[in-house]
Amino acid sequence: FRALDKDGLDLAASNEKVVLSAKQVMSNIQSTNYRLSEKATLLRSNDARASEAMATTMKVLEEVVASSKSHQQLTNDFSSKSLVLITDIKQLDTDSMEISEKIAQEGKICMTS
Repeated sequence: FRALDKDGLDLAASNEKVVLSAKQVMSNIQSTNYRLSEKATLLRSNDARASEAMATTMKVLEEVVASSKSHQQLTNDFSSKSLVLITDIKQLDTDSMEISEKIAQEGKICMTS
């Protein structure tokens, strides 16, 4: 009986160690799950902020595109008007030269008469 009693105490001690180990494993699992839950919450929060930032960035880029198109149109309009004005000035220059030449010729005719 003493051997059985000793074996029973050894078995009880072993069982107690197994129970303690199982409790530690469960505690570690709960702790890990809690940390994972916290990390998942942070991840969702960061994801939401990143989505908002991307939406804001897209709006800004759309405004930049619209502004660039408007600027391009204004630049094209200005270039076209400038070309027309330069052409008109060139024609006026040509007309002025012709008038000056005619005046000079008439002046020579008047001096000789």
